[in-house]
Amino acid sequence: MKRSPYPRNNLEVAQTFFEDACDLMLRFDLTFEQFGSIKTRRFKCFIDLRWAYECVLKAILAYQQPRDMERESLIQTVEKRGHKISALENSVSSDTKDFGLEDWGSQLDVLPIGLRYSLDGQDFRVAREDLYYKTVGSDIWLRRLRNYLGHIRDVVGKELGQHSGFVIATDIPMEKIFGAGYNKYRKHPRIPKKHED
Repeated sequence: MKRSPYPRNNLEVAQTFFEDACDLMLRFDLTFEQFGSIKTRRFKCFIDLRWAYECVLKAILAYQQPRDMERESLIQTVEKRGHKISALENSVSSDTKDFGLEDWGSQLDVLPIGLRYSLDGQDFRVAREDLYYKTVGSDIWLRRLRNYLGHIRDVVGKELGQHSGFVIATDIPMEKIFGAGYNKYRKHPRIPKKHED
């Protein structure tokens, strides 16, 4: 079997962000019909799509990082890019035309991430009714965003999928299977250390 030229770290981190994007899109698909008519729930559906786009951009970013990056550095590099969609769109390298990226950042970044809360959503709708009905309040706009994300998901999934394959345990050194490796929550200052009984 031909082995992927991509290192495990890039593929693993990219794949986890990609799976998050797929899960969020599925949740949108399953809930929009029930949630779409209630404005506070509609905002939550929108946030799922916005978050899905952030995740797919981070998947591309992880995939495109230098192949010799350690897992810790790779995760930190991707996470440091933050949540602003236009900045993430600009962070992915210019060869993303193969992924068919469009400029959604200018539309999404004017919609605060706080819209996931009912209070913020209600206040935003009252204060920016014009923008609400052009974006979150428009079925056409939401469906256009969802269709765009479906296309990007398919393209990125195909790219990541070309590296998948079956690996048997003897192909991987035991320290890679059972070793500590980097896990950002092992050293997290706000998470209590595991106690031995």
